[in-house]
Amino acid sequence: MLRELLQQMSEHIEENAISLDENGHCALLIDQQFPVYLQQNNDQEVVFFANLPTLADVCSKDIYEELLHSNFFGLGAKGFALGLNPQTREVVLSRRVYESALTFERFETLLADLVEAMAFWKIQLENYQHNLIDTITSADQVTNINQMDATMMTRV
Repeated sequence: MLRELLQQMSEHIEENAISLDENGHCALLIDQQFPVYLQQNNDQEVVFFANLPTLADVCSKDIYEELLHSNFFGLGAKGFALGLNPQTREVVLSRRVYESALTFERFETLLADLVEAMAFWKIQLENYQHNLIDTITSADQVTNINQMDATMMTRV
């Protein structure tokens, strides 16, 4: 079924044939900036997934809490699950759909939803990382100022 949907998609976007590899995987680059992956598994499911930015080792619990809140029934991720790859620390969006439930229209909608969720979470995570760097830099500056004050006080 997934092979047929990919063939339809190839025809629809007037692109060379998009196909699965020998392991049932396929990578698509949507709008020249959103890499999404499809996997046909042995349970007659298609898994849609995408990798998002890697979380810093020093993340606060706030970002994890935000990810968990967004995972609540998939409401903050267009129905996709948010997860954390324990080896790479990449945030991953994923969703499993039975092949029998996929029409071409549903397939296109799921890809569009995945791209929309990716775009949103990419910005959220990059903003979080940027704010984290600013906070760490500010904390370092405060530490340096405090050390400077302590040095100046000992001179007096």
